[in-house]
Amino acid sequence: MSDIFINMSHNLTTATPHSFLCRILLVIFLTASGFSHALGGCPHSGSCHDDRMDFSFVDREGNQRTFFGVTGSFPDDSTIYLLLFDPDCDDCHELIGKLRADKDLNEKLTRQTAAVIAIYPVDEIPDENDPNLAAYRQACKELPSGWIVGIDNGSIFSKDFYQWEHLPKLFIYDNNHCR
Repeated sequence: MSDIFINMSHNLTTATPHSFLCRILLVIFLTASGFSHALGGCPHSGSCHDDRMDFSFVDREGNQRTFFGVTGSFPDDSTIYLLLFDPDCDDCHELIGKLRADKDLNEKLTRQTAAVIAIYPVDEIPDENDPNLAAYRQACKELPSGWIVGIDNGSIFSKDFYQWEHLPKLFIYDNNHCR
């Protein structure tokens, strides 16, 4: 697989700020330098997406959406940050805080040349009494309004494209790859 992703599943509390910053700077450099192929982009004209990338989810407003449906509303040269997170995960909160504080990312979000899609992956939508649903609803209130936040309805688990052992997991794509 040619996609670059940042594996944030290790314990960020033991990672040095320097190592995290180096990873983020590398991604920003590759993005700013136009290395779309290095970021999973298409090396030739036409659509290069992998249908296994698409999944459905319910967004924080309760709308049924798909990953490709969301990414299709952004310009071709946009950067897509797909964050898989758990609302009860300390490492997830740390990564979310770093993304929120990233001035370059926030500038791109304002210009609509980037999108953050934050998904809570679950094997099925929890019922109303499930504490996981309450944690997700609280996360929806706390995450930035400019981010697309949703809960997976099990479709991400039915794909063999996204693989993780621990959360958070941050995948970064150029938008040509997400169509």
